[in-house]
Amino acid sequence: MKKIFTTILLSVFALAIIAQTDIIPPQLHTPSDGDDLQMTDAVLDWYATTGSGVIDYTLELDLDMNFSNPVVFTMDTSAAKMDKLNFGDTYYWRVKASDDTGDESDWSAAFSFIVIKRFDINKPDDGKEDAPPNEAIKWKKSYGGTALSGITHIDCQIDTSYFWENTNQMITDDIFLGVSSIDGKSWAVGEGGIVLYYDGTMWAEQDPGTSDDLFATDFIDENNGWAVGEGGTIVFFDGTEWTDQVSNTSDDLFAVDFVDASNGWAVGEGGTVVYFNGTEWAEQSSDTGDDLFSVSFVNANAGWAVGDGGTIVAFDGTEWDEQSNPASKDLFGVSFIDENTGWAAGKSGSIVFFDGTDWMEEVSNTGIDLNFVTATSASEVWAGGEDGRMAQYDGIDWVEVTGASIEILNDGSMSGSDFGFLVG
Repeated sequence: MKKIFTTILLSVFALAIIAQTDIIPPQLHTPSDGDDLQMTDAVLDWYATTGSGVIDYTLELDLDMNFSNPVVFTMDTSAAKMDKLNFGDTYYWRVKASDDTGDESDWSAAFSFIVIKRFDINKPDDGKEDAPPNEAIKWKKSYGGTALSGITHIDCQIDTSYFWENTNQMITDDIFLGVSSIDGKSWAVGEGGIVLYYDGTMWAEQDPGTSDDLFATDFIDENNGWAVGEGGTIVFFDGTEWTDQVSNTSDDLFAVDFVDASNGWAVGEGGTVVYFNGTEWAEQSSDTGDDLFSVSFVNANAGWAVGDGGTIVAFDGTEWDEQSNPASKDLFGVSFIDENTGWAAGKSGSIVFFDGTDWMEEVSNTGIDLNFVTATSASEVWAGGEDGRMAQYDGIDWVEVTGASIEILNDGSMSGSDFGFLVG
């Protein structure tokens, strides 16, 4: 019996030795998974693993998360420095190990990282006047706190025009508070009931039949447009003239949005919400008493309104309910492109994003008050406000840009990705 036990014990011990020759997959270290501040010469680092003799590592790097066309590196160190990665691209990487006996580990977990898309201009300041003809252009030596590296040359463009340009066909001292652009045409509304119409060539004034301040406007086509404003004012444009509509509220209305001629909402003072069913306006309960400054609908059963103190309320086709916002700053603008993709912007550069389930705070890279936000796609979003300055989102990050104006921007509207107006 003793000999049998000894034999079994030795067998188990031998199996344990054999099992120990298996190589543990490497554990990736830096960049951390999802890091979005990498340079074009990023260093990929992982924890060394153990095996028999010299350990070699195979690294795969790919733009495809499934590693369908990887670049392969082989080395005996636990780090590799990249060269000439593409600005703005998302890369995926993984590592496996092998030893002198030919044993191989499984692949490590795959990590991703994003190379910075741009870096920031430092001097001269945006909007600087009286610059000398030999003004030096300088850029910051870091981005997001990470020092620039891996850059072999820099291209610089200088021009006297900009993709946002002032339209000077009509000179006015009026303050504009809202704008709506559709099919190459635009309507701008503002203080004292001012309405201007752009037909694709020139601006011309229209009479809305009111002298109340108009805070916002929305058009679904040339023959169906609304403007809302002071004291519950609502006026409707039928393609020929503006007429007054009964709003059934005396509260100021700050924003309006229609999905079609029979479904529209206006929001405003003290959480006021009024709904148009194609025939008349009626109040709805908004689930908040805070002022609501902006509203955005993607269809008759999905809409959001934002306002004072970071308030966000959502409509599901039946009722409005408040949603949790990770930020508490006032929100002045909201824009959705579908039920799972939307942004809200506001005080001191506050921007939050909705992914279909939750609202998440985003880094806007600006501290200006953002009075509006308008999105045409998941990679083309504009927000603007103080001093004519704007923040632009390109699907990767937000960056502050000039809005071609030194005045306050109150609203912006895009008709497609290449036509729109900013007003203020």
